[in-house]
This record gives sequence, C-alpha cells and structure tokens, in this order.
Amino acid sequence: YSSPQYPALFGKTVPAYTFAHNTSVQTNQPLFEAELRTAIKNDTLLVRPYVATIYNLVDGSGRSDGPDPSSGSAWTSVTTGAGCSTHSPCLVPDSPLASYRNQEIDRLHGTTFTLIHPIADATLNLSYDYHSDATTVTSGDPHESFNGTLPSLAAYLPIIPTTLAKNSDWSATYTLPLTRRLRLYAGEYYTDWHLSYGTVVNIPNFMTDALSQTTMRGVRDYRHNDPHLGFTWRPQSDTSFRLTAGSAITVPYAELVAGGQAFSGPFTGEGVLSERNPALQPESTVAYDLGFDHRFQNGTVAGVDAFDNTIHNVFATRVTPFDGAVFGIPAGSPYNALF
Repeated sequence: YSSPQYPALFGKTVPAYTFAHNTSVQTNQPLFEAELRTAIKNDTLLVRPYVATIYNLVDGSGRSDGPDPSSGSAWTSVTTGAGCSTHSPCLVPDSPLASYRNQEIDRLHGTTFTLIHPIADATLNLSYDYHSDATTVTSGDPHESFNGTLPSLAAYLPIIPTTLAKNSDWSATYTLPLTRRLRLYAGEYYTDWHLSYGTVVNIPNFMTDALSQTTMRGVRDYRHNDPHLGFTWRPQSDTSFRLTAGSAITVPYAELVAGGQAFSGPFTGEGVLSERNPALQPESTVAYDLGFDHRFQNGTVAGVDAFDNTIHNVFATRVTPFDGAVFGIPAGSPYNALF
C-alpha cells in the first residue's frame, strides 16, 4: 500500500476489490475482412475491405447487494426496512462508487485499394485507404437521471459523445534501380483527416447544490503531405548501405479531443483533473536514418543505424492546479484542496 491519503498503511497488505461483487464485464469484438486480388495485364490490383465493432461494458448496477469494496464510502449501512436488521444490515448506495455502468462502442470500417504497376525495372505503387471510427462512451449510474443537482452527476452521462473520425490517405511510391548496385525509393503520402466531435462541460456549484451541463458539437479538417526518399547502395553482395528521410503524422484519438472533464482521485492531494482539447493538432514526425548491414559467411547479419526523429505537436498532459472558483466554491473552503 502506498496511498498518501492513509500514511499509516504504507507497506501493509490491504484487502481490496478490483471488480466488486455483482459486477459483470463484457467484451465483444466481431470483425469481418476480405481481400480481392486480380491481375490487369501486367498490373496487380488489391482491394481490402473491413468492418468491425468494439463493444466493452462494465456493469456494476447490482453492486449495492454488497459487500462494500470502498470501506463505507460507497454505501450506507441500513438496519431498518424489509429484510434489514442489526444482525443483517442492508447496504444502500449513496455515491457514484456504488452502482455504475461504463459502456464503450467503436464502429470501424474501411477499404484499401492498391495498384502495383511495373515499369521496366522499376515499380510504381498507387494506394488509397479510407477508414473511419465512430466512438461513443457513457458512464454513471443507470438508475439515476440528470436533473441539474450534484447527486445526478452520478447519472448515465456521456463521457465521449458520438465522435466520428474519417481518414483518407493517398500514396504513391516508386522503386527505381539507378545502377546495378544503387536503388532509389521515392514516395508521396497525403492525409485528409475529418473529425466530427462533441464536448461536454459540467459545472457544479457546491453552494447551490446545482450542476449545469452543456454539450456542443464541432467539426475539424486537417490535411498533410509527407514525402519520403531513400537510397540503398550495395557495393558487394553481402554489404549494403541505407539512407532514408521522410515524415508522417499521427492524428489524436477520440479520448483526447472529445468528451468532458475526467476526475481521478478526487478528495486527495494526488488527484488529477483531465480536460479534452478539441483543437489538438496531429503529431508530425520528421525522420532521417543512415544504416549499414553486413552478412557474414555463417549467416550472421550485423546492422548499425544512426537516426534522428523529431516529433512536432507532441500529445502531452498539462496539469493545472485546482481552482475552486471555477466550480463556484468560495475562497477558503476545504473543497479548494480537492486537487
């Protein structure tokens, strides 16, 4: 145990639950993919379609039957009522830690078209790839509904409203033997990223015990060119030198750009408040590589590479000190020490 919230427990073994009593976890990921390969004279055409669904559900709506995995912070012990007594108390959920439901659905589909065209001793490869991902994540207590009060923060709220990312990638690569020992590789990649996202803003006011919620939609488009260039020189059959340069991008996934604030470890000195950034730019990488390979007579291959990769717009986490004024908490309130 190492939580600074309970320093007396440092180094001790503490019973805990990963998934509490009456919690079910379901994962279902059906996938269909196919490949069509055909020849058109000297050309080769490849078509690869796919469609898939990722479905994850953590259902703890029955956890109030006990036992209490949170040592009293999620349930209130009741000794009166049907079936309840001092000898056999009942547990009543009183926080989001009690009964909850977390559900994620991703709907994926795409198709890649590739045409391979020989030109004398050279090869031209033309490709178009389309793929999309529709993501929705909800979490909370399915037995409650959002009514503007703080307790309803535990309701079945959208964590990531339906967010659709569409990628269209065009590429053309060319392989050309310049001499018997020197070969040229050239490529051009073009990416068109279209994002339709949703954001959720929850603003609780601890003075009025009210919670306001705003859901907004937005659209983003991003386009990027990525040239590639490379050479291989083979002075002898067992030795080769390589020189490559190029760039590429990585677009942010839904959790980084869509949804609302996420809390981790509230009411502790080590808590974290995470916010989404709908304006987050894709990462772009520019890379250079110089390499050497040699094959020995016994089949052993030795390779040495010197490379330089520079990543721009790196996805990074920014930690901001908690300011209770944002949530309507007056100065000096102990709630200001939440994070």
